[in-house]
Amino acid sequence: MTDSNIAFYENIKLEKFKELAVVTGFDQCPDLKLIYQQYIAHADVLVELGMGYGRCIDFLMKQDFQGTIYAVERVKTYLDNYQKNKYKNIQLLHADIRYLHLPEKANVVLWMWSGILEQNKATQRQCIEKVYTELQEGGHLIIEVPQDKIKFVGKKLDAHYIRVETEWGILEAYLPDQEEIKEISQDVGYSDFQLVEYKSDTNLNRVMYILKK
Repeated sequence: MTDSNIAFYENIKLEKFKELAVVTGFDQCPDLKLIYQQYIAHADVLVELGMGYGRCIDFLMKQDFQGTIYAVERVKTYLDNYQKNKYKNIQLLHADIRYLHLPEKANVVLWMWSGILEQNKATQRQCIEKVYTELQEGGHLIIEVPQDKIKFVGKKLDAHYIRVETEWGILEAYLPDQEEIKEISQDVGYSDFQLVEYKSDTNLNRVMYILKK
């Protein structure tokens, strides 16, 4: 996330985070259910960028996921909170995506629930390029974002910029479109680009971009 957005996440209470997951239809992980069998189930090494309150990790553990999980998070309080619930095959990493160095290369990297929006346009490109270096050949980066309309937690200022104003802080976000993500993926060297359109459990239009190394 950009430095100006760190305070937004440092100040939000985890219970509020969980409430937002319910409101936006992500608490039951429709995103992960959609891609689990094809991209996740048989991965030996999985990385989650921005673990938050542990939504994705909890889902994976309920599926009896057997691979190693590296959960990357920049907000240390989230890591501290989750430490007591740590599973044996999960390593928590306090790290900035741009400077990420994994102990081993990943089969799949998940950047879910609008996580990429927290970065500005230039940093989004930098992060996608960095993930490329941390993937195995044939590995996938999966990026999940809103599809056009933003509801509940933010207001679009134009085609790309979103401003979220809450009692705990302000988030400045950038929503990339399909052509931007595709162009970055081609520039970086990903061999394939796909998108999957779906709806959250509260009927929000969403999309996942699937980039293959």
